Amino acid sequence: MSVVFPLAAIFVCVGAIYPFWVGVLLNVIGLSVCFTVPYLVGRISGGDIMRVIEMKYPMARKLVNYGHDNNLFASYISRAVVVVPGDLVSMIHGALRMPYRPYLLGSIMGVMPEMLVQTYIGAQLKHLTIRSVLVMIALIAATLAFSLILNKKVSRSGKQMDKEDF
Repeated sequence: MSVVFPLAAIFVCVGAIYPFWVGVLLNVIGLSVCFTVPYLVGRISGGDIMRVIEMKYPMARKLVNYGHDNNLFASYISRAVVVVPGDLVSMIHGALRMPYRPYLLGSIMGVMPEMLVQTYIGAQLKHLTIRSVLVMIALIAATLAFSLILNKKVSRSGKQMDKEDF
């Protein structure tokens, strides 16, 4: 479903249909499947798919470099700061033979803030009040601020890594 519909739309719809905590659980299960299938494709395809991805997406090389040092952080940061499309991220981690548990945990942690906010928004659509709208705006702003700070921090460390490479 995530190929046809954006994940945000799925999160909101699940939040609107189910109680919040059930929606969160269902979204985590869905994300696990969504992250696992392309991971397995990458794992089976191996290095051949890496060459194709790196040619089409040069930023994928930085993702590979992050992955060599810390599997959990690399999978987390690749989801929290979107540089390469999600399915390609999964294929890259699979092709690199990243251990599955740190990959899946980091991936879910990276998407968790936005998933929680969007599931909450879906749950609040049934009974919108000024308070719920303000909370949604605050959550979106907090998630945006967190993503921008994280993106800036990763960009700085990437520039430092680029300098060290030469």
